[in-house]
Amino acid sequence: MAFNLVSLVLVLAVTFMHSIFGFFSGLINVFCSVAAIAITFGFYEALNDFITKSFGLHPGYTEPICFIALFVISMAVLRALADNYIRGNVKLPMAVDLAGAGVCGFINAQLFVGMLVLGVLMLPIGGRVLGFSAWERNEYNEQDPDHPQLTKFDRNHLWLRSDEFAAGLFKLISGGSMRGTTAFASVYPNFSEAVFFSTNTVQPESTPSPFRKDKGRDADGFEKGLRVEGWWEESDPIEGRYRKEVPTKRYPQPDYERVEFKPAPGMKLIVTRLHLDRTAADRDKRTSMHLFRPTMIRLVGETGSGVPQQYVPRILANADRQLTGGHRIVDYDNNFSLPADGEDRIYAYFEVDQDFKPAFVEYRRHARAAVPAQPEEDPEVVLTLAGETRGRRTGRGGSRTFGRILEGGSGDSQRLPFVMMRRAFQGSGEVTLDGREFVSGRIFGSRSRLEHSGEEPRVSDFKVPEGMRLMQIRYKPKRVRSVVGQVFNFVGQLNQYSIIDKNANPYPLVGYYAIVNRGRGGEYIELFYAGGPDDPLNVSYNRMLDFKEFKRNEINDLDDTIVGLLFLVPPDMEFRRVENQTGEGGDIRLNSSG
Repeated sequence: MAFNLVSLVLVLAVTFMHSIFGFFSGLINVFCSVAAIAITFGFYEALNDFITKSFGLHPGYTEPICFIALFVISMAVLRALADNYIRGNVKLPMAVDLAGAGVCGFINAQLFVGMLVLGVLMLPIGGRVLGFSAWERNEYNEQDPDHPQLTKFDRNHLWLRSDEFAAGLFKLISGGSMRGTTAFASVYPNFSEAVFFSTNTVQPESTPSPFRKDKGRDADGFEKGLRVEGWWEESDPIEGRYRKEVPTKRYPQPDYERVEFKPAPGMKLIVTRLHLDRTAADRDKRTSMHLFRPTMIRLVGETGSGVPQQYVPRILANADRQLTGGHRIVDYDNNFSLPADGEDRIYAYFEVDQDFKPAFVEYRRHARAAVPAQPEEDPEVVLTLAGETRGRRTGRGGSRTFGRILEGGSGDSQRLPFVMMRRAFQGSGEVTLDGREFVSGRIFGSRSRLEHSGEEPRVSDFKVPEGMRLMQIRYKPKRVRSVVGQVFNFVGQLNQYSIIDKNANPYPLVGYYAIVNRGRGGEYIELFYAGGPDDPLNVSYNRMLDFKEFKRNEINDLDDTIVGLLFLVPPDMEFRRVENQTGEGGDIRLNSSG
């Protein structure tokens, strides 16, 4: 309210001051104002680029200073030239003179105050200035009309929209017959909104713009701060987590809700895989952190008809550590914090028009990276892990290849490692069978004794509870060791394994087996299956590998040993990772088909 009142009073005061000088003088002032605006918008970024790169000054402050200084100096010089070289006057009827002076005075006031407002809003003082914020949470907690599960955010404007008037005028000029090679609108489809997006920070200390130098070293956040590694269109709805409540001192960790996000009619989801570089992070004396809100990431492009558009993310993945790096459906006022010395990638999902074509992504102000011309055909989403610490692998490097060296039989399958004779289970009190299905229990023996042959009754499948699927991960421990280290080795009662879906939901281990070649004795198998959630054996199972008959070196060191991990999962789900309780593991790409 206060910012609106100050802006209104300034517009009225400037209008009155200009109106008393008459229509002709007011008209000259309009031309001077328009020219000053063209000079300001045309050169303030270049001036800021030169100053920050040459002197290493804080770009969060230099940019609004360059913006205001260019406008005020241009206006003063142009007005001084006009006063010195246009000395005559034009006499008009009083009514025409007063009316024309009033109109010109109002236009001048709108332009002058609009430029001042934009300069103030560009300062690193947070998204709210004297009670005004361009976007804010609906005070009545109304639902978003396109996404009823989400909270509605209202777009606020200055009462006279002075900022939008000034920026809109230059947008019109730069897109006309005198436009240059790059139209202003192609970079800033809505400049006043883009200013809010960049300054809507976690806290006033969080910079809206990257730095250019770091203790005398060249660390240009404008050029190096962001990389767009790839993009694609997401056709499936995304199941993520959403917080309706805003964290407070009394309630710092509001609950997450499970929400399925579908694009509104006429819209689609574009996903970008982004690397936020250290050079674009916030800095203090000891550490560098990416402290940001979703609006500080801006996707710019144009529709099929050539209309420029800009969007901010609706979903972020790998940005919220509490969700083990999973998908977070975001609001404009959500806060995120990521260490700046890691190799994590974040995934930004933008809800865009159906015919939208992306051009570039901007992180903070001016850390821009072009979007590749072609989308990825087989995109890979690698989610980081819960409990990971700085310096640990985060789904990059060697662990990415784990899914490529899985053994045949991995994936959605309820088949036993090989078909067994039902007779071989007789006398085993630890096994429960149901026809041809293995319900639960443990069995050990040589393959030659257990494997089915002839016409005898057989056991061929694991029994899977209704509405579930069985996901098997088969690998050779010795081979995997070179890819993900000791994570999947048998080390006794230590590792609890889970398979992680694309929304970062974990599903614990429900069984395992190993097939070991004991030389002349042939292959031996030890298999344990805890059964479904209602099975008594499942209740007591510790979710760890706990082989009774095999020695550690037989599993870990022999070339041909195969280990299988068993997980009960929901159907129609994509899985991205297998990990232990500390968050170590390897990336995969498997689906459970219903």
